Amino acid sequence: MPEEEVVQACLGCLRERGILRIFNAGTEQEESFCEGFVDLHKPGKTTEDKLFSIWTVLRRIEIASDVGGSTNRIDACFLPVEFRVPQPGQTKAIGQGDQLNTADIPVACTWKPSKSPASRQQNNLEVVSANVQIMNTDVRRMFSFGMTIEADELRLWYFGRSHSAISEIVNFEPAWLVKAFTAFMFATKEEMGYDPNITRHDAHTFTYRIPVAGGARFFRTKKVISEYRSNNVTGRMARVWLVDEVESSTKKAIVKEYDRVLKDVWLEDSARTEKQIQNAIFEDIEKFWSSPTPSSEPILQPIKDRHAHLVNKDTGYQYRKYFMDIDVDYVGEKTKPLAASGKECRGLLIEPGPSENHSGTPPMSGTKPAGSRRTGTDSRDPCGPDRSFPTGAPPVQPLKRTYSLKKQYRVVFKEECVPFGELKTLGEVVNVLRQTLVALQLLFCAGWVHRDLSCGNLLAYQGQGSTWQAKLSDLEYAKKFPPDEGVERSGDPKTGTPYFMALEILRPVYLASTLSVLPNSDKPVEEHTRDDVRAIYLRNKHKETEAKSPMDGPVVYNYQHDLESVWWLLLWTLVDRIPHWASCVYSQGIFQNSMVPSLKRYQAFTAPIEHDLRMNLKPSVSDFAAHMEQMRELLFNACILREQKNRLDDRNSYVAIHENMYELFRLIHEDNTTWADEPLGSRRSYEQMQLNQNAGGEAGEGSSALDRGKRPGSTIPSSSASKRQRTS
Repeated sequence: MPEEEVVQACLGCLRERGILRIFNAGTEQEESFCEGFVDLHKPGKTTEDKLFSIWTVLRRIEIASDVGGSTNRIDACFLPVEFRVPQPGQTKAIGQGDQLNTADIPVACTWKPSKSPASRQQNNLEVVSANVQIMNTDVRRMFSFGMTIEADELRLWYFGRSHSAISEIVNFEPAWLVKAFTAFMFATKEEMGYDPNITRHDAHTFTYRIPVAGGARFFRTKKVISEYRSNNVTGRMARVWLVDEVESSTKKAIVKEYDRVLKDVWLEDSARTEKQIQNAIFEDIEKFWSSPTPSSEPILQPIKDRHAHLVNKDTGYQYRKYFMDIDVDYVGEKTKPLAASGKECRGLLIEPGPSENHSGTPPMSGTKPAGSRRTGTDSRDPCGPDRSFPTGAPPVQPLKRTYSLKKQYRVVFKEECVPFGELKTLGEVVNVLRQTLVALQLLFCAGWVHRDLSCGNLLAYQGQGSTWQAKLSDLEYAKKFPPDEGVERSGDPKTGTPYFMALEILRPVYLASTLSVLPNSDKPVEEHTRDDVRAIYLRNKHKETEAKSPMDGPVVYNYQHDLESVWWLLLWTLVDRIPHWASCVYSQGIFQNSMVPSLKRYQAFTAPIEHDLRMNLKPSVSDFAAHMEQMRELLFNACILREQKNRLDDRNSYVAIHENMYELFRLIHEDNTTWADEPLGSRRSYEQMQLNQNAGGEAGEGSSALDRGKRPGSTIPSSSASKRQRTS
């Protein structure tokens, strides 16, 4: 911020030039209102070296974006100088006459002539929406700013990866305006939220600078492999790029190494990085295999013997092929801490009802819990409740929320892999899942759980051969299990992707605590005798005096939850990715991008599934109905028995299910003569083919036009269409 003497000198200059004038912004025409600010902020010296940005009136211009899907409009912004002032040797400014892009806007501004509650709410929505677009699409942004004006009242906004902030309402006091506007105009790019380690060449090409000992390495992007776009500003904001290593940050720098993979993500400041977690896992794997099998766990010996050749120093620790090979990583900037005098602010996107406060001061309340698609340690928070929340509805009781600092993390991998969701045949899928069980057994013996198996972070690497090698990635959520003694158990956030999340984590309730079965029996509740009722009564009466069980606390992610994710991955492949109409309909009831499981999803795991699968699977893969039911029954019964016997923390209780799943996948993989070449597509692509066929096209099941690995996102077809497919 400028010093006081600078502010006073600036005010004196503005008065002398007649620019500083008093007017009623609430009654003047909007154009006059706009021009008042333009006059106030015309630079005196357009060649001033330190001048970064200039106040620019846009009059409701639509913002272009490198990523489609957004049509935000803003009233004004601070534009970099080169967009308003031609540089030496130029005839026009950069971008002059072109549509404004999110990458060009350091500060987005909206205003309304009125300061009514409706105008204030609309302004808030517009500035938040514009900054969500900016933060989602411009990979350089560490944070961004906004400004909202209603009549003669102004607020400044800050949008960061850990939290957002808004100033108190300020009237048009000249000295304060000079401070705010000159701070934006003479800031550096880094002070305005641009990452100095990323150079933007065009909409799809960036160069990342990764500092290393003695210098830096440069990686130029070629294409996006995966991208997580959020409706909020905060969160992990993970982007994965295919990159080449180059000699410098210039666009045409010479390539040194082709085809690396760079992941750019924001982590909780207290979280360990992927490389740190991977090193800890490797250390524990090697420690287990180099030490005698614990006397309390002799049942682990068969697994240890089976994989001993992988954990052998003389052969180069071959087990590491099941994990990504990290080339280099870097921990970058941290988010700004909360202001010491800051208060929690809610309701900014909700128009106040008739009886609510219209003074312009937003309601203050307690805190709000984090929420995210890949949940875990994400702490994203929308700037107020959902805008569709009805006016006048009872307020939701806010829950406690902590605001944690976040840090940049960039990691470069040596292999370019294919996500599990983009494998092209059923044989490839079964082979990769079979290998995944080996990786999970390595984690199991080392005392770790992955906690986030999905179609995007289970990868396949082909290398120079023709066979796929399964690889586990995204280890940020991996953790030790069971929790150390004396450590208070805390419930795992809903970690993972909802499609493939274990049912107990998704709900989150232990299955044995809700099912109608007697302890250590399979008797359904409708068959209980008087003796059964008496036994349950006495057990409940003395429950308070029993030793505390892990089931008495929140659900904690355990070894079997990783195995259940493997089952969901195979089920998703069978019903969602194989082109068949009945499978498509069946899939929609089970695989939904929701953190609350549907009844059909609950029943798919807790009740026999073979009949439903035989009715809905494509005939060429109908034999999988029995395989899926056998796996489901093994997983379900192992879960119930373990919980009934209070053995959640006993690693011995997970050995049988690990061995059974491994053996089943081995048998299925060997018996692949009829289905190995079954082509895979996606639910969406198949539905589009059906629409084309109904419109007179000739595409049908098995068409090579199927997209690969697309996520579903369509509506449920009519029941009549479903019946026609089943009877055909």
